[in-house]
Amino acid sequence: MLRRLCHDEDVAISEVGKVVFTKSHDELQQLYDLAGRAKANGVNAELVDEGELRKLEPLAKTTEAALWSPRTAVADPMEGTRAIGRVYCRLGGELKHNSHVEKIVVDGQSGRLNKCLLFLGNLKF
Repeated sequence: MLRRLCHDEDVAISEVGKVVFTKSHDELQQLYDLAGRAKANGVNAELVDEGELRKLEPLAKTTEAALWSPRTAVADPMEGTRAIGRVYCRLGGELKHNSHVEKIVVDGQSGRLNKCLLFLGNLKF
């Protein structure tokens, strides 16, 4: 979804990939669990051994295995935030700058935002 937003809003992304590694044997189960969740969610990620990791990232060290996600991408966070703001405004939303969020109300069933109450006093423009 964010990849499409960046494409649609001309925000540059760089597919650099990502490696998740372990520091000790105690972390291996978490790594395997993460790999399982990635597979269940259709994420292109694979477990690699220490030799394969050295080819991907020569300075990285892991215990036994690492998780490689070749399609993980990065974008400038400010440009991404501006793009979200542009889309929000095109859809009828209004951005209030220099405002403090006083309360966020979330629907208990769907978890969707119902409203965001702003404190509009003492604004500096």
